[in-house]
Amino acid sequence: MGLFDKFGGSLKDVLGQVEAAAVPALVSAGTNLPISPDQLRSTLGNQQVQQIARQLGLPVDEALKVLSEHLPTAVDQASPNGTLQPVEPAS
Repeated sequence: MGLFDKFGGSLKDVLGQVEAAAVPALVSAGTNLPISPDQLRSTLGNQQVQQIARQLGLPVDEALKVLSEHLPTAVDQASPNGTLQPVEPAS
């Protein structure tokens, strides 16, 4: 399994985890605003951040950097026309 496969699965997990707290406020018909690694750390908490870093096989700071770079685009893709699509369970 490649890094992007791991990232894709972890990103879906992250979206599911932050959906109730952060995503509804971010979802709109336009492009989502950037999010900093510190904002992600505050939103997710240290335990979730460490779990995500382990899943990605990256140090925590690098995992947060990667997520902060790609999360706004992933949310845009997961919320066409500003509507969050249901997350399908992994098979």
